[in-house]
Parts: sequence; C-alpha cells; structure tokens
Amino acid sequence: MKKRVLIVTAGFGEGHNTAAKNIRAALLSENPDSEVLISDLYAVTNPRLNRMMQAGYRFAINRATTIWHTIYKAFDYPGAIESTLPLIAKMRDAFLRQIESFRPDAVVSTYPIYGFVKDEITKKGNAFTMPFFTMVTDSTLINSAWYRRPSTAFLVPDQPTKDCLLRKGVDEKIIHALGFPVALCFENLRPVLPDATPPWKVLIMPSTRRSVALRILTAVLARKDTTATIVAGRCQYVLDGLENSPFSKDPRCKILGWTDKMPELLAEHHLFIGKAGGATVQEAIAAQCPILISHVVPGQEEGNIALILQNQIGALANTNELMKNSLDLAFDHEAATWRNWKCNIAQHSRCDASRNIARFILTNC
Repeated sequence: MKKRVLIVTAGFGEGHNTAAKNIRAALLSENPDSEVLISDLYAVTNPRLNRMMQAGYRFAINRATTIWHTIYKAFDYPGAIESTLPLIAKMRDAFLRQIESFRPDAVVSTYPIYGFVKDEITKKGNAFTMPFFTMVTDSTLINSAWYRRPSTAFLVPDQPTKDCLLRKGVDEKIIHALGFPVALCFENLRPVLPDATPPWKVLIMPSTRRSVALRILTAVLARKDTTATIVAGRCQYVLDGLENSPFSKDPRCKILGWTDKMPELLAEHHLFIGKAGGATVQEAIAAQCPILISHVVPGQEEGNIALILQNQIGALANTNELMKNSLDLAFDHEAATWRNWKCNIAQHSRCDASRNIARFILTNC
C-alpha cells in the first residue's frame, strides 16, 4: 500500500540529516511505492538566517565550546525552548502548509524542536491526526528537549537511551530501541575480525583544526606497527595542511579529502579516531570499528562518550598524552585490549537499524 511520510530535520550537526536521509532510503527500499519528503523547516522559512545560525553553531562547537555547553544545558530546562516559540510562527505555518499539501500518513522528526512546533499547530485549533514519531539521534545522556513534548513513539538508538527516557518518566510502551539509522550499505560490510594481525590500520577523521590532525597523525605513526588513513572531508584548510606536511611523503600514511566510502573505510580499518558526533560514533559501531575519541563537544556528545566507555568499545583520547596511552593500550600486549573492544562492539552493531525503523513506521502509520 502506498504511504506518504514527511521527515522533518535540521542542519545543526550531521546526525539529524544523516538519520533523515537513511530513514528515507530504508522506507523506499521496504515500500518502493511510498512517497517520502525530507524537509528542513529552518531552511524553508528563512534560508539566510538558517545559514547564519549554522555558521554560528559550527563556530561554537569548534571554537567556543564553553558557550555552546551553556546554551545546550539551557535547552534542558523546561521553559527555555517554550519561551522562544513566538519567534517560530513562520516555521509553524510552514509545517502546517506542508502537512496540508503533502498529506502524510506519518511524520518523523529527527530534531527535537519539531515536537514543540507540532504542539503550536494544535494550539491554533488545527488537527494533527497522523502519527508523529521522534527519532532521537543522541545516546545515553539525553537533553529533555527530545521528550518534553508528546510523541506517538520515541525511536532510540540503544538500550541505555531507552533507560534514560524511562528514568525521566516517559511511558515504556512508546519507547522503541531500534538502533541508529545508518546507511543500508552497512548491511553488506565485512568488518575485520578480532584475530587480525599488524600492521594496525587506523582511520582518522580530525576536527576542523589542522593542528589537531597533525598531532593525531604524529601519535599514530610514532608506532612502528601502524598505518594511517586520514580523511579531511570538505575542510580544505585541513587538507592543504596535511598535503604540505611531511606526512604526505610517508608511505604509511594515506591522505583523503571528501569521500563517500566511509562505511567501507570503517569496516576495513582496525581503529577509528575522531570526534564524538552521534552519526559518526553510531556508524563506527555499525561497522564494528573500535573508537578513540579525539574531540568532544560538551553537551550532546557527552552521551556518546558514556556509550563508548560503558560498553568498552574504545576510549577517550582528547589530549596528546591520552592519545599515546590509548594507542599503546589498544595495540600493546598482542592487542589484547583492542581484541576485547572488537568483540564487544560486534555485540552492539545494528547495521539493519534503518530497515527496522522503516518497518516500524510503515506498520504504525
């Protein structure tokens, strides 16, 4: 049966858009007759302001983390977001117009603000009769903005996140730990096995700071039994710095810019080093690649650190000393710690999460 699904998202961090895109792909794979629309209502209602807000967000999480942490914590208190609702009347109206024109059988939100916007629609006397599913893209330590407004169901990436919502009073019947929606290609990956031998292949995704990238490479290649693949992404500043560094001539180092092969790279490497972003961490788990965290954004990424440490699938390595010690911990003594991480992460891998989420949505809309 043909279904229409509206997915609302926002471009503040990669996790929200990644989740939206992967849910759409899974919905179309499960039901090719479906119509699935992804909409960023921030961009729809005020594109210029949205670009400015995204730039401010990127600056805050990379250069002014203390300020961002203060903002993030403020969102956790009831009344903080609610006090801004009069300012988002355009978003409310755009949301209502999309519902009236697209006529979805279900709405999926991958960003917490839309629960509040939905309530503003109903307060104006407009019926919101279709199911509203909230896809929580954070893990373990959850900002209350995600669940302060009702939802037909809260879809969460793992049991620790479900436990968090339960402790906060959310009804267990509407919390479903279906996994984080990673790309469908993760279903076909063949990760390296725990009985692997050196050289140890390390995949690095540095922050936007060139100095951080160079420090991580220095620590990795200081060991004689490692090789490094470093992905600069779309950050030309970092890529230029790497290509002009001595590492560009080191045969044990491969330098990449943007790539769409991250799932394959994660699966074929023994260890991943990068920031604690929600999508990044969940993709490493899906590919069964143990994780060292080199950079943490206070607030939303602290839960991802907790997830890694609680499940013993990696370590926090956000200083030079911790990076060196973590690499030694992982690979010394015949890589006993790495092998333990590898066995643990295989138990938490949910490479079919997007498909399970899609099936849940189609069944319940």
